[in-house]
Amino acid sequence: MANLVGYPGPSAGDTTKVFTTQDNPLGMRGFDAAGNEYIFLKGVASLAAGDWVTYNPATGVTVRAPAATTNGMLAVAIAAPVAGQFGWFQIFGLTPTYTAITTDAAADGKTLTIGSGTAGRASTGPVTTKNVFGAVGVGASASNIGTAFICYPFAFGTATI
Repeated sequence: MANLVGYPGPSAGDTTKVFTTQDNPLGMRGFDAAGNEYIFLKGVASLAAGDWVTYNPATGVTVRAPAATTNGMLAVAIAAPVAGQFGWFQIFGLTPTYTAITTDAAADGKTLTIGSGTAGRASTGPVTTKNVFGAVGVGASASNIGTAFICYPFAFGTATI
């Protein structure tokens, strides 16, 4: 559990909490004590903690990635707010070890991609259709989860390296 800096207690600032009411303005940003940055957004159906989403910073609406048509800003769900709920999504820093990444054992430093794979999951390597700019795998991953370093990640068009 990480509390955002500047909050008096864990209720509004607990990044692992699912909010049933909109306790913070959509698009509000905050940092935890480790310097990771989060944005407060709406949940989406079938979301799991660690899933990747695209989001509209103006409306706070999220869409579960990936898809070949994924475009826009990306974030990692820290909790699992489903449709009608709200939560904090990470946009900067070292993601939790439960981040949904399909990878090999040597993911360290590899580019992450979004494509037509499992919903909510990014991948390493050239097996998908679109690179995630501002994200890189960190360390070894197993069982389709791992860690990434993200810096305001996004994807657009059919951009690949």
